[in-house]
Amino acid sequence: MSGALDEQVRAIMSALSNEDALLLFNLAEEGIESYETIFKSHGLSKKRYYQRLHELVTLGLLYKDESMYRHTMLGSMIFENQVKGLRQMLLNRGSIRILHELRNRLDDENDRASVDTISQEVLKNLESSLGVSGLKPIRLHRSWDDLVEVLKSKMEKMRTEIFVASRYVDFRTAEAAINAASRNCKIHVIHSNRGALSERLQIFGNIIANPQSLLTYRHLTKSPNVFMRKSFVPYSFLVIDGVSVGIEIVNPFDPSLFFLGLWFESPVLAQNMKQYFEALWAHGETDDMTVMFERPVEDILREVEETRHAKGQGLAADRSV
Repeated sequence: MSGALDEQVRAIMSALSNEDALLLFNLAEEGIESYETIFKSHGLSKKRYYQRLHELVTLGLLYKDESMYRHTMLGSMIFENQVKGLRQMLLNRGSIRILHELRNRLDDENDRASVDTISQEVLKNLESSLGVSGLKPIRLHRSWDDLVEVLKSKMEKMRTEIFVASRYVDFRTAEAAINAASRNCKIHVIHSNRGALSERLQIFGNIIANPQSLLTYRHLTKSPNVFMRKSFVPYSFLVIDGVSVGIEIVNPFDPSLFFLGLWFESPVLAQNMKQYFEALWAHGETDDMTVMFERPVEDILREVEETRHAKGQGLAADRSV
């Protein structure tokens, strides 16, 4: 099976390495209406046009929608994740290199000079997208585990509410949320898939690695002060008591991985992120955890066991799976 898949990957990469094919693949984002349009704007001969178009259709990257050629679902995924993603990385490769170097220089004391320099690089695009300026993080985190420990500490001290949009399911933060909810704090959570890891698989991975997390998640779903939904979250973030804000910077080479975590103390940023949370919430749906724990624990354990046998122990390799 892997041999056939590798051959398909090679065929797609070979096709897109051709200048004409890449041109057509790019144009298909908006739709290719006719050869005449391409000839007038790009001077592509009819033979080259149909040869490359046929190749892209045969590979399953384009399809004909009435009179237009467009990306298939596979083509759209490859275009967004590979073509556009690579283009963006090349544009930002200077910043990416600097970020990696500075991230590796960070010590346990969060060297202020490194923090400030990383901030300048990371916040270039972040400030414009969030509609704020002059952002200055008070702390950086090199790992998810480090961020979780600080989050747990902050949740122990929170007074009123927290809004969390997360690509990660982690029983350690779930325990902190239950404790906060018991103090009558309001917990608002949006769960999201992270790359190929669905919310459901992440829950199973937690239960396999930490069996006690099953009861933790069950208590979380039953609390009257916990509200959960599922939506697409491009990067994790949280807002505590309308002031503290945590934001994840995803890995520029693999968006499914954690790269850096930033903490801010800013009521203005907190308000903006809360509004963003509300927009994600409005487009969300009932999350997998809520649905899962409406069933008897025995049924959940049986499904976890079946998943473990089907996929092996790989799910338990990462505590934040």
